[in-house]
Amino acid sequence: LVLISAGVGLTPMQSILESLAQKKTADTGSANSAPIYYLHATESQDTHAFKARTETLKGNLALTTYTWYRRAQNETSEYRFEGEMTLSDAPNLPLQQAEIYLCGPIGFMKAIYQQLKAHGVDDSQIHYELFGPHQSLEA
Repeated sequence: LVLISAGVGLTPMQSILESLAQKKTADTGSANSAPIYYLHATESQDTHAFKARTETLKGNLALTTYTWYRRAQNETSEYRFEGEMTLSDAPNLPLQQAEIYLCGPIGFMKAIYQQLKAHGVDDSQIHYELFGPHQSLEA
């Protein structure tokens, strides 16, 4: 599972993570032990909503996070980047085998969609919903 968001697009992604964590807690088996990759882009550390909660969820899920800040503020983590999101920055993403969910501004999702297609990801693996008038990421 690969979740990719920008700005307020993190809200449904956070809901997915919370649901997976709740299901894992309720299950006695190894449900939800598959790796989850969560990529998020936001303006800065100050606008990074749910940052602490997402870090807490790492203790319950096989969760790896990657974050891009348009304006980095003394970030030193190897999983935090400055500028626009580039999928090649995030190592070992299982893009060809993953179900991928996108949410964010249309320009962001179009850019990520194009990167996914360049990485050979099939349209059947890419899930998104656009808010507002009907549009497509393909155009």
